[in-house]
Amino acid sequence: MNTQEEEQLQDCMDAKGARWVVIALSVLFLAVGVMGFKYLMAHKVVAKKVDAGEAVPVVKTVEAEELDFSPTLVMQGVVVPEAQTRIVSEVAGPVTFISSLLKKGEIIEKGELIATVDDADYQVRLANAESALADAELALALEKARAVQALRDWRKLGNGKPPSELVQRKPQIRSAIARLKAAQAAQMKALRDLQKTHIKAPYRCQVDKKYIDAGAYLSVMSPVADVVSVGGCEVRLPVPLDEVGMLPEGGAGKKGLGLEVNVSAVIGGKRYQWHGKVSRFEGGIDQKTFSMMMVVSLNPASGLGDFPLPPRGLFVDAEVMGKTLQKVVKIPRLGMREGSTVWVMVDHKLSIRKVEVVRQEKAFIYLRSGVAAGEQVIVSPLAAPLEGMKLMELAAESEAQTQQ
Repeated sequence: MNTQEEEQLQDCMDAKGARWVVIALSVLFLAVGVMGFKYLMAHKVVAKKVDAGEAVPVVKTVEAEELDFSPTLVMQGVVVPEAQTRIVSEVAGPVTFISSLLKKGEIIEKGELIATVDDADYQVRLANAESALADAELALALEKARAVQALRDWRKLGNGKPPSELVQRKPQIRSAIARLKAAQAAQMKALRDLQKTHIKAPYRCQVDKKYIDAGAYLSVMSPVADVVSVGGCEVRLPVPLDEVGMLPEGGAGKKGLGLEVNVSAVIGGKRYQWHGKVSRFEGGIDQKTFSMMMVVSLNPASGLGDFPLPPRGLFVDAEVMGKTLQKVVKIPRLGMREGSTVWVMVDHKLSIRKVEVVRQEKAFIYLRSGVAAGEQVIVSPLAAPLEGMKLMELAAESEAQTQQ
């Protein structure tokens, strides 16, 4: 056997030896694993079962309070003048005079002359009317005299027969009287037209707009100026329909009439206040806002300082005391849930109540029924509220820590 064959034989023997080593090691590891598994199974630890206990939600409650409550109704509105008038000319002609006060913002006293229209034509018309009136008076006097003379003649020539109306000239007298009345009416109209050439302020007013200047010609119904009253003002306040029911009865049995109203507004960084009374309600309901318009009258004595009255067009806040709600239950707004329900804790169990709400405000809600005074109203959230579920009340110390 040569050297090469000897080397091949030696490699074959080495390979067989390595295979037997791998098999032996595998059997050894398998045996160790089986023995270890048997040991662990024989000495395994049995876990003890422990009850986790029922999870009880912790809630915060507030005690419901019964009381008599008079709400303050808060509204917002706009200041408007008591009266607003467009002064027009009732006669035609050129303007001959314009008052120096006829400027926007000026105050004009009642009856003060604003402007005049050339009255020459109206003087002529008045003279003609007076002449026609004198003629009518003369004609009536003549007819009456003729009637007297006709009766004398009839007594002499009538053979004792009763005189007719024509003999007594009654139709002629009635005609003369009618002509006299027409002449009197024409004279009065001519006099009024002459007076209307002097255009005067209808009341103490402030000029809002001027329509004429020197040299203008006015026709009948031409505008002269827009004026507004300055003796007082009004505030128009839209009142929602649900708030109308909260107004107490006023004068003459009408709801809200005569109630005192506090009005305020900020002007130049300072808050001013005025006082007034409800004077009337405008008829109808605004379909856009479902509200009624309440009108409050203010007078100059209601305010002090730089603004005895709020400026026209100012947006103001208003407060009026509503009627007293007797024996209502007060709860925090946090206690109100969806569907007009309230969660109440009774003997550490949840009670879901359907309630009747009388009034809602920013922080509190007032109930007519559903919750009694002294009951604990839940004001904290619950993930899955169920009727009768167990509850735990938040301790006072825990609550204080929570607030911190």
